[in-house]
Amino acid sequence: MIGKKLKVAAIQMDCAPAPVSERLSRITPLIAEAARAGAQLVVLPELFNTGYEYHERNYALAESIEGETVSWMKTQAAQHGVHLVGTLLMVDGPDIYNTAPLIAPDGRLWRYDKHYVPLWERAYFRSGHHLTVADTDLGKLGMLICWDQMHPDLWAQYAGQVDAVVIMSCPGDLGNADLIFPDGLRAKFMELVAPPSSDPVQETHPPADASDDVHQQAAWMGVPVVHASATGTLRTKLPLLERLLERSPYADRVSQAAEILFECGFEPATQVFDANGKMLAQGTETGDGVVMAEIELSDMRSQPHTTQPKFDIPQEVYHFSDEIMPALMLPLYTEGVRRQYGSQ
Repeated sequence: MIGKKLKVAAIQMDCAPAPVSERLSRITPLIAEAARAGAQLVVLPELFNTGYEYHERNYALAESIEGETVSWMKTQAAQHGVHLVGTLLMVDGPDIYNTAPLIAPDGRLWRYDKHYVPLWERAYFRSGHHLTVADTDLGKLGMLICWDQMHPDLWAQYAGQVDAVVIMSCPGDLGNADLIFPDGLRAKFMELVAPPSSDPVQETHPPADASDDVHQQAAWMGVPVVHASATGTLRTKLPLLERLLERSPYADRVSQAAEILFECGFEPATQVFDANGKMLAQGTETGDGVVMAEIELSDMRSQPHTTQPKFDIPQEVYHFSDEIMPALMLPLYTEGVRRQYGSQ
């Protein structure tokens, strides 16, 4: 039986890094636009307040829960009467997390930390260990951050517990990424991480457009999904790139690793799905903008009655993304946090 209808907004933003004050000033009118259109829930993308890159400045960009960004979020939620959620790097005790604060208009706050921290991200923050079911006035909301959405165990834990799921992401299209060498040579990134005889896109990393998997999980759970994502072109250097170059066709260029740029685009991943997995709205590949839709929340929380759909991702992908690369990045994280915040 269908219950209340809920207007939602997923805000997409260009991923290019910029000062926090500049990025917040760009988002402010988008939240106002969504609120004027009737949005009650506004979802911002992953690392919306800084943009996305792999750089040692990330350690200094991490904020406390009482910092500038969360204070701004509280003001926006109260001013516009919306529930507002998005992720930022957050310092908590001795560690940095990729944290999504979900803030109600009255200032109540729920927090979710990214569980699965893949690849180079592990150089800048650590993984969380607890799911969050936010019992808001809108309904019970589950949260996932980017790569989390491709892990069936998290969907299974939310199944039957939530009325809707919000996703915040910045999923670069690794399958079509390039390396740009100092002399201008362009090489396909996947040549570094896949054997020449294999299909690198399929066997080493999933495509950025994960909408097929998401809509299947939404339909299996019987809940709507609101997904806010990044746009534009990701250009960044990669920590410890020399470790990948050493066993690649570009081993003779290891000495250039610190000057090589990684570049990739994004699929239009800002999307809203209904409880049947049907896409209701979708964003574009570039620019900042607001994607609006109306979703329906059931009066009775849905319980899956079928087998959970499988993800079309080989185990080698999870092994590379969740184990091999994070293990290489961990010493960089430890060194970076100690350099920024002290040996304690």
